[in-house]
Parts: sequence; C-alpha cells; structure tokens
Amino acid sequence: MFRWIFIFFLTSVLWIGCDPTEFSVEIPEKNFRGLWMVTSVDGPVKNDAALPAMKKFNNGRWIQFNRDSTYTANIKGQFDYGHFAPLLDGKDSVELKSFRGDTYHLAAQYNGKGIGKILHRINVPTMTDTYDYIFNCSVREYDYDSPKYDPYSLVNNRWRLPAETSENDSLLVVRMVNHIDFWIAFLNTANRLELKSFNYANMNTCFEFSNFGIIMNRFNNWESTFKTLFYNRAEAERAYELTTQAIYRSKYEKNDNAYLQGINLFKKIKYQLLHPSE
Repeated sequence: MFRWIFIFFLTSVLWIGCDPTEFSVEIPEKNFRGLWMVTSVDGPVKNDAALPAMKKFNNGRWIQFNRDSTYTANIKGQFDYGHFAPLLDGKDSVELKSFRGDTYHLAAQYNGKGIGKILHRINVPTMTDTYDYIFNCSVREYDYDSPKYDPYSLVNNRWRLPAETSENDSLLVVRMVNHIDFWIAFLNTANRLELKSFNYANMNTCFEFSNFGIIMNRFNNWESTFKTLFYNRAEAERAYELTTQAIYRSKYEKNDNAYLQGINLFKKIKYQLLHPSE
C-alpha cells in the first residue's frame, strides 16, 4: 500500500509565484547571534552505547539568537521561544527566559568562524556521574526582509506549540497553514542558497520533500511528535482529512526546479485550506 497521498515528478514548465524576498547570510563575528544548527554529536567516551541515540535525537535541532535579544529553539526537544542575555562577557554562557516562565542557562562556545559547540550535560539519578555531550553546530546569521520569510522565526513556528484546548476546523486549518508557511519559507531559503541538500533530521512534519516531489504521509505514518501537537488523536485525524481534501482540490503545475515546484504546490494547498468552498 502506498504510504503517501501524492508525488509530483519534475519536468519542465514555467514556475509561477515564488516569494521575491531578498536576504543575506553571513558568518557572525559575535557569540550568541544567528542560527545554531546541530550537525553532529560527540560523546564523553569512545564506543558510548548511548551516542547513536543522542545523534538521532539531536542532529538537526537548532536555536536561533536574534539581534533583538529574542530566541526561538527546539534544542531541548520541545519548541521554545523567549528572550536571552549573554553571561560571562558573552563568551560561553547565555541565560534563556522562556515564554513559559522558565529560566535556564545554556553553555555554548563559538570560534568566530561559523562553528559552535553546545554542552549538553546528563545527570544519572541513581549515580553520582555526569555525562557531557557536545553538540557541534553550524552557525550562520540570516538577514531577511521580513520574519515571514524566515523558517525559524516565531511567526512561522507557532504550529510547533501543542494545543492546550480542543481546536475546531478553523483552528486546525490555521495550524496546518502555519506549518505550510514554515515549509514555504524553508524551501525559499534552500532555493535562494541553491542548496543541493539540507538536514532533514528532526524537522517534525507530516510532509516529505525530495528531488522527486512532495509527499504528505498517510495519517498512520505521521511522526508521533507531530501528532502530539494536536489536542487529541481525533483532531489530528481531522487535520489530516482537511489537508487531504485541500490536496485533491488543488491543481498542480510542474517545474524542473524542485524547490520552486514545492513552494508552488504548498501555496495551492494553503489556498484550498483557507477557501474550501471555492
């Protein structure tokens, strides 16, 4: 049985409607600035049995430090945002104040050349030992015209916040549309940078993307972490049904540029989600 709703293969016709945003990307000079993306994980000892799981869980996680002293992050697994303040002269520690009311410190060092390291310390409850893991990060600072074009801005990541109360169809559409906005911003950035590949790990999504097209997985194959963003299973299934209906109502145009085709497809699905009666 197929595990997807649709796949579109790439041939040649004109693409229509890409966001005309311009942005720059550079290697920041200062610590605690820009997007820190985990690229690998180093363990405390050789042949550490826990290291493969640590790599799987953390590769692709990120934290973005903005110039206005706000941050967004999924570095600890759950999406978070708030304000930050560098400590110790901004060299190796930062205080994060979450919108949830929590305050915690993050130990991180930056070499000034686009490479950062974040210390992740694990305490074993029944033992006195601690285990230190190092998250190796790629650090880049992106300057977008607007937050709506930034895939790591708060405006494009509210879908990551789990529902605290039941959501009707209108709110489920808002959640799915916001998730699609994230994908549009993400693919627009990948296209502008002419990336041949990108880190797909820990994206937390019901969609897949490749050179062969876009896939929305069947509900039973949705990532568990994505399902739990919804108030309950029934509402997650309803979001799936609404998006599936939008997909079937959409008319797609092919393009030999995978990123541009993906943007166009997502825009059409978004439109149909917002205008189901047309």
